[in-house]
Amino acid sequence: MAIKEFVPQVLPGSMRSLASGVPPAPPGTIFALAADGGFAVPPRKFTLHFGRDRDDVHVPVGVNDPYVSRVHGVLVCDGHEWWIRNNGRLPIQLPGDALLLSGHELLIEPGYTPLFIGSAKRRSHLLEVHVVGSRATDADGEQHSRTKAPDVYELSLVERLVLTALAQRYLRQERYPQPVSWNQVADD
Repeated sequence: MAIKEFVPQVLPGSMRSLASGVPPAPPGTIFALAADGGFAVPPRKFTLHFGRDRDDVHVPVGVNDPYVSRVHGVLVCDGHEWWIRNNGRLPIQLPGDALLLSGHELLIEPGYTPLFIGSAKRRSHLLEVHVVGSRATDADGEQHSRTKAPDVYELSLVERLVLTALAQRYLRQERYPQPVSWNQVADD
């Protein structure tokens, strides 16, 4: 499907989840869906807003929750890649328990990404995001590419000593380890 044929659009109310896939769309298209609606945009310069204020956002999230900001965040495309920026007061929980704090932004990788906005009284609001990847990258490119080496940081002997002293409770595998104080590290 060509990008010119796919226009920004409100997702149909029958769409309940993005986890099982999205309709055919050009690579780079983003789909965003929450309990009260969703939106899809092909890769182009665009800012997609999400938050509590149903009238001022593309994707309403946490409509009846006063802890969710009216415009809690944005999904921004520079024409090629999609970024998420948290403009709200509450953090956005990413997969793996990582948090996107207020004022921070992050690149959204192709594929399905569930995002949670947690508020008071243990309420949590789901924002599903799916960026359509290129078929070549998804099917063959990543599977047969070389394994990437992890980032390695060279530490001096002093840095190793400080790190070991700071994390000694973790290294002893205590039941509920906490880092020791800087004063104790200096003494050690």
